[in-house]
Order: sequence, then structure tokens, then C-alpha cells
Amino acid sequence: MGILLATLAIVVWFGVARGLRPLLDLQDAIDLRSPDDLSEIKRPVPIEVQGVVRTLNRLFGQVEKSINAHQVFISEAAHQLRNPAAAVQSMAEALQDAKTDGDREKRISELVTAAKKSATVAEQLLSLERLRQPTHQDQMDKIDFRSVVEEACAEIGVHILAKGIEFDVTIPETAVPVTGDRVFLIEALKNLLDNAIKHGGTMLSQISVVLRCDGKYVNLTVADDGAGLSPDQSEAAFNRFSQLEYSEGSGLGLSIVSAVAERHGGMIEINQVERGASITLEIPMVL
Repeated sequence: MGILLATLAIVVWFGVARGLRPLLDLQDAIDLRSPDDLSEIKRPVPIEVQGVVRTLNRLFGQVEKSINAHQVFISEAAHQLRNPAAAVQSMAEALQDAKTDGDREKRISELVTAAKKSATVAEQLLSLERLRQPTHQDQMDKIDFRSVVEEACAEIGVHILAKGIEFDVTIPETAVPVTGDRVFLIEALKNLLDNAIKHGGTMLSQISVVLRCDGKYVNLTVADDGAGLSPDQSEAAFNRFSQLEYSEGSGLGLSIVSAVAERHGGMIEINQVERGASITLEIPMVL
């Protein structure tokens, strides 16, 4: 009896060892990989663990995609920051060589403008990177969208009016409840207004903000009578760092608005209008 049990134990041990061999080989193969090797696992494995391997391959693919996106972003960010930083340095050096008080004041003003532009680009780049991160539930609150419009318009409206541009804001009398990240929503509207100011051109004389809701969605439209923007320019307008024509902007504003819309389950659209530009941000209401 003892011999039979010993024989049976040996058979079971060899059977288990043989059955686990593909898994052990898989483990060894993964252990030998470098941290940079996220290629697909193609080693044959038992049918019972093929689902695990598929999940691993999908995870590797997602991680590799995320790493590549970060590398592209860092490269683009470095390129975008290089010019403003160089301009600040050049103007600071020129300030040292100013011969007269008038020349010094002029160069100080230019230096302040360049520093503000550099800071704006850096802030927008940080916003884009934050928008790439997963949405956490504690970042999404139930808010009255009217307060978002009021805060953003109060801040940017001062600059708009100072330029002699008419500024109209229309909001409903009743609450407009949405679930969202208040900071990002305010930033989206400020970028829409900033985009109108910077790209309106010499023809720009009026900017309007209209908030509407249809019971299911909130529609925020920023329109102007400036140089104009058509729906067929959407791809270029919403891409990072792209500009339809030269301006003092960074090419990041509308891409931030698009990312905010996506984060809130909404969309952004360039409307067809006879004159100027009209852009609508749409996000779901709280029902």
C-alpha cells in the first residue's frame, strides 16, 4: 500500500510539474524583460491562462501608449517653452544695455509681456497634462453652471471691456445643475473668451456668451464678430499647438476646451455662422 501511495505521489508530482512548466517558462520570460520591453507576449500557454496573457498584452499596450503620449507631450512642451524662455532671457539682457530711462521703460514693458506669455504657456501645458489624468469622483461636484459663467466672465470681462469690445452675457434665471470639475469648467470658458480676443483680429468689436439648457444638455456658446472660424477648420483648431494663422496665442486654448468637454462626457463644436466665430461647449445636465 505504501509503495502504491509513493508511486501515486511521484506521478502526481511529475504531472503537476509538467503542467506548470509552461507557466514557469512564461514567468521566466517576463522576468528576463527589461523595463522598456512592453512588446506583446507571444509564447504559447495552456488554454486555461490564455485569458490572463491577453489581459497582460492589453495592459502592456495601454502602458506603452501612455508612455509614448507622455514622451510626445514632453517633446512638444519643451519646444513650446523654448521660445518664450529665450525671449525672456534676451529681453532681460537687453534691459541691462538700456541707455536712457525711456529705453529702459520700454524694455521693461516688453520683458513683462514676454514673461506673462511664458507663464501662460506653462500654465496651459500643465492644464493639458492634468486633463490627461483619470477623473476621480471626488473631483466631480454638483454645481450650478451659471456660477461658472459668472466667475469666468467677471475675470476675463474686465480685459475685454478695457479693449473697447462690447461684452454680453446671457444666462437662465433658474439653476443649471451639472456634475463636473469647477476649476476645469471655468478654465474652459476663459480659454474660449481668450481665443476670441486673440484671434478676432482688427474686425473684432463684440463678444457674447450665451448659456442655454434643453433639460438634458447644457450649451455654452461663445460668439464674436471677428475674423471668423468655420466648422471645416475644426481639426486644426482643436489640435494641440496648431494655429490657423499667426497670433500671440500658443495654440493650446481650444485643445484644452476640447479635453474639458471630453472629461465631462460632452463635446465642443464650431458653429456655422455668417460672420465671426461661434463655438459651443455641450455637457450633460444633472437630471
